[in-house]
Amino acid sequence: MDFDGDGRLDLLSGSNCCDSLAFHLFRRLQNGSWAPRQRFSVKAPADTRWQVLGGLNVVSAADWNGDGVPDLLFAPAKNPGVFVAFGPFGSAREITLSHEIPLQPRGTVFALSVADWDRDGKPDLLVGQVLEDGRRGIFWYRNLGGPGEPRLAEGKLLLADPSDTDVIRGFCVCDWNDDGRPDLIVTREERYQRPPGSGPWHWRGTVWVYLRGDRE
Repeated sequence: MDFDGDGRLDLLSGSNCCDSLAFHLFRRLQNGSWAPRQRFSVKAPADTRWQVLGGLNVVSAADWNGDGVPDLLFAPAKNPGVFVAFGPFGSAREITLSHEIPLQPRGTVFALSVADWDRDGKPDLLVGQVLEDGRRGIFWYRNLGGPGEPRLAEGKLLLADPSDTDVIRGFCVCDWNDDGRPDLIVTREERYQRPPGSGPWHWRGTVWVYLRGDRE
């Protein structure tokens, strides 16, 4: 997303357990290189109180309300919900979020992306969540609202963790095979023993491509 409106795509990153109410922006320069990282702090809406328990927060930028300007979507670490602040942000380095985007079912968020998943011309929300009932995976929240007024349907599970020891860590949405339909690029982390059943546990990361089927 072109966060600063200069016509070039930028990169946003969440922050870690020691700075969980902040995110970082890497601006793309005219020569193709990246500007030094810029830190932005985030304030919760006035009626919201977060427990700052550490962990990784999640951030994304998209034109959520259809006015042609990038907005900020932020999921605080170890707290349920996705929150939004409407741009433009100018030179501000502290951004106050306006409200929570209603999600049903609720759960803590470990990844999120804005994409037109059903190709109806409206931005949908795809969220990696750990639900209160223990389910974990990527959920699609379809946008049923009108122009500039997003209203989300109940979340539909698109992809669950393969097992208790093979879990989804992140994802992005893109048309991987150029067929006009959005696909999922998913990072997974697997815990295993070698040989099985004995010895220390090891971790390995993998990247998976999930292509849309004709009936999806």
